Amino acid sequence: ANSLVEPDTTFRFTQARVINNSVNKQHNYITLNKGRKDGIKPDQGILSPQGIVGVVTSVSESYSTGLSLLNPRWSVSAKLQKSGFYGSLSWNGEDYQLLDLLEIPFHVKLAVGDTIVTSGHSSIFPEGLLIGVVEEYAQPEGENYYDIKVRLATNFKSIRYVEVIENLKKDELENLENSIKDGQDTN
Repeated sequence: ANSLVEPDTTFRFTQARVINNSVNKQHNYITLNKGRKDGIKPDQGILSPQGIVGVVTSVSESYSTGLSLLNPRWSVSAKLQKSGFYGSLSWNGEDYQLLDLLEIPFHVKLAVGDTIVTSGHSSIFPEGLLIGVVEEYAQPEGENYYDIKVRLATNFKSIRYVEVIENLKKDELENLENSIKDGQDTN
């Protein structure tokens, strides 16, 4: 299989075709030609050959829809590949090629062209999948965090085929994390 990441028993990939996708709305969605009967479920990541695309939110028998990265309702945990510092990446509704990387403090070394990848801090995407590169950054006065624009690796105007990622150990991971939280509440 010509998959986009190393073979790993934790993740399963299902190929799908994009049948609907917007880039020019305030909240953009993507629709795929695979659904429940193909093993697609909510909260699975959507990946193009260039980089990450979005997350599945609703599923019918034969189709699924999801939020694309171009949707302010969803942000993804992203990190600077070089230094490992991570923040959240979200879209401000303006340019379909640029997202904002938030929460990166000034002491982190940055350069235009630095690679931004998934952090692995969610059960949706494995760590290290390409998101994009730093297009520009600034140090706003009176702030502690950079203002960073990230140019997406995926061209959302031309996505035709994607892979949907299922984390086969997602439930196990979430149950463990929830049991830790529950345990803390009783103290």
